[in-house]
Amino acid sequence: MKKILSILAAFLVPFAVSAQETITLQNPLNANSVPELIANILRAAIGIVGALALLVFIYGGFIWLTSGGEAGKVSAGKEAMKWAAIGLVVIFTSYGLVRFVFSAITG
Repeated sequence: MKKILSILAAFLVPFAVSAQETITLQNPLNANSVPELIANILRAAIGIVGALALLVFIYGGFIWLTSGGEAGKVSAGKEAMKWAAIGLVVIFTSYGLVRFVFSAITG
């Protein structure tokens, strides 16, 4: 019986001590308002899409370099690089617009 009581006391004492401490939680979203949260989500999404566009650009360059002069592969590599570059322009433009709009909203 003494063993059971000592084991129970060993488990309950840390809870009794921790109940007296003040625990503060940090905001994991790093946002204090809804517009700021939306801006953070959009920035993250734009970053992911930008990384994907960069990967497509690298893929197109790899296809072009390994084509061995075959016209179909050269054309496919150029097309992939062209569309990746257009995608990057769209991504940078959208990032600028999002940043402008949310800086105007948040003041």
